[in-house]
Amino acid sequence: MASTAIFLLLLVSFGFSQSLHNPLRALRRNFGGKFGTSRPAGDVAWDVRRRRWSGTLVRANSEPTLEAIKLREREAAMAKIRIAEDALLAKLGDTTARIGDVDLLGLSPDQNRIARKIGSSLEKELFGSSAPNSPQMCSLRLDVESMPWWEAGMVAFYLRIAQKAANGRRAAVLFPRESSEISGKILEGSGNIPGNFPIPPGVVLGEYDLEWKALRGGEGADVMFIVNPTLDSTDAIDGLRSISRAGPGEGAHTVVIDGYFPPALPTEILGRQVRARAKEVFPGGIMRLGVVVEGLEIKGGVKDMEDLFYSEYDNAPPRGKGEIFELPKWLQVAGYKATGNLAITGNSGTGKSSLNNAIRRLKPRDPGAAAVGVKETTLFPTGYSFPADRLKASHHSKDTPTGAELKLWDLPGAGTPRFPLKGYIRDMGIRFFDLVVVVASQRYTETDLKLMEELAEHGVPYFAVRSKIDVEIRNGQSDNGATPAQTLELIRNDIQRNSGLPYDRVFLLSSRYQDEYDFPAFVEAVQTQLQRALDVKLAKAMTRKIDLRVLYRSV
Repeated sequence: MASTAIFLLLLVSFGFSQSLHNPLRALRRNFGGKFGTSRPAGDVAWDVRRRRWSGTLVRANSEPTLEAIKLREREAAMAKIRIAEDALLAKLGDTTARIGDVDLLGLSPDQNRIARKIGSSLEKELFGSSAPNSPQMCSLRLDVESMPWWEAGMVAFYLRIAQKAANGRRAAVLFPRESSEISGKILEGSGNIPGNFPIPPGVVLGEYDLEWKALRGGEGADVMFIVNPTLDSTDAIDGLRSISRAGPGEGAHTVVIDGYFPPALPTEILGRQVRARAKEVFPGGIMRLGVVVEGLEIKGGVKDMEDLFYSEYDNAPPRGKGEIFELPKWLQVAGYKATGNLAITGNSGTGKSSLNNAIRRLKPRDPGAAAVGVKETTLFPTGYSFPADRLKASHHSKDTPTGAELKLWDLPGAGTPRFPLKGYIRDMGIRFFDLVVVVASQRYTETDLKLMEELAEHGVPYFAVRSKIDVEIRNGQSDNGATPAQTLELIRNDIQRNSGLPYDRVFLLSSRYQDEYDFPAFVEAVQTQLQRALDVKLAKAMTRKIDLRVLYRSV
């Protein structure tokens, strides 16, 4: 028995020893791959004992390390994310809609889609083949998560709903008298809404009296949209019905937009009375159309970005590995969803702020330039906004629409006593950017590679930038007699080998020479990626689920 145990122990020890002496065999066993079996380029010898090509550099190229294998696996995961985004963009078909585009009412493409969807549902309920011929009252309840690029007010939104619901008939959108939503010019017959957008054909804009004693602008309408009325009594219901009688025949259909009704609880007598009265005076009956549009609304309310960052940073609770990181409030305040967001990060002193200025064609002393220096100059995340057409004009790029906004975020350096790597990814919101540029002025450190690993793991596109490349070229010529091309090739291969990135995401540049080295290609790649990010955001907004639910005999 003892001899058997000793024999098994020797077998296990031999296997472990073989794994130590032949890690390639362990890699093949663990990952199922066949790394290092093909002959590399160049005049090299085959090591019979170790069963691989000789030469340190050759082995590094032909036999990937575990870290390189992990990076490549994450690159494959990022490719899957990109495929999913391509499928999402394909759902929009051949449309050329971009963030910043608006229609004749000032509505963005996704906002227009929601309004038309609601209007079509209302048309079916009010004028469809199975709808009653007598006037109905519909309570329209909107739970619509707005997007930051929605510049048109609710007036335009209601007008588009009304136009689609009427579908060639006459519609009126009525606001409370002296409402701040509309201006006196509209009621004076200017024909425009705030923003100087024209009122669509077949729709009129007017007002109703708060005591239900007057009507202006809705006479003769087939359907009336009453905005934000307070219907807290049977008298208010009677007043609403009296306004609807200004329509043809028995009167107009009435759509109450986000009106107030008393609670419909068994103990609420008034609520039951109001609903019973509505059923009595509207011969076509009453109903409720609930609209829920999924999405995240970006809320502001904080003025000092620096105070917000530090209060959040100092009070941040510890988080365990694998725990979900929330979107930082300082990034929410910036309205990041309406812009293409580029984060520039890396170790302190690598020229991140200089690169920020160079992308925007600014000198350190120009207004709006990021502070630069030999010490740690960026102490909290700082955003710099500028229109995409400025990038186009400055760097001779193309295809970026002039309405889109870009934002460059200059982040504090990672791995410093003030901002240690632990917690940096969380506190800087690294996972939420559309593109991250990891900058190094020398060889990439463990901190840089950890950042790249985290970005790849969460599907965040990133570029590797080697800054101050002009200094490296001078050093190569002085120390080794290397030509600029040889120095560039050596550095590029080293970055590609350690980061696992393809060559088209590795850039060697100098912020001092914006028309040389890889700088023009870098700017074009940034523009392409950020525009893609904007397109994906709009595609997600355009494909958001719109939940429409009709409840009859209720409001």
